[in-house]
This record gives sequence, C-alpha cells and structure tokens, in this order.
Amino acid sequence: PPPTSTPVPTIVPLLIKGPAPNEVWVVNIEYRPNRIVVPLGTTVTWVSKDAEGHDVESATGLFSFQMVQGQTFDFTFTARGTFYYHCYCAMMEGEVTVE
Repeated sequence: PPPTSTPVPTIVPLLIKGPAPNEVWVVNIEYRPNRIVVPLGTTVTWVSKDAEGHDVESATGLFSFQMVQGQTFDFTFTARGTFYYHCYCAMMEGEVTVE
C-alpha cells in the first residue's frame, strides 16, 4: 500500500485584541496605553478589565472616576494640552495629549 502521511497541524497565531482608538484599558494594574494623543473634541474611553478597582483621577481635578471591572468612563477633551491622570491605589499614571 502507498505510504500514509501524518497530518501536520496548522498553527494559528493567537490574536489578542487591544484597546480601540481613543480607548484606554485599565488592566494588570496599568493603563494601556499609558500615553495617548488625540485631536481636540475627542472622547476618550477608559475600560476597566482589572479585577481590582481603580481610579481615573485627573491631576488638576478636571475628571475623576472610580472603576470596577466591566465599567467604562468617557471624557471629552475640549481644550488643547497634556492632561495627566493617575490611580491613587496602584500608583498608576497616564497622560492624554490633545492637539
């Protein structure tokens, strides 16, 4: 009989979806990405994917939100500049630059 071949498995890369444009994930005790550049008038959405609760707190008091897993927080930037934010509990830091 003719030789039989053993099927070779196909390797498919695992694609992990990351944050959408203008979106910041709170995951693994970090903001991902921790720096984002957006045009004036953009709404940025923070999405909590971490099991722990975290803050999204502007350094100037412009916005403040406490998040738990599954929650989102939206903020529309109506002025140009660089806006720093942080989480008190986890010493996380991020920034939004509005052009």
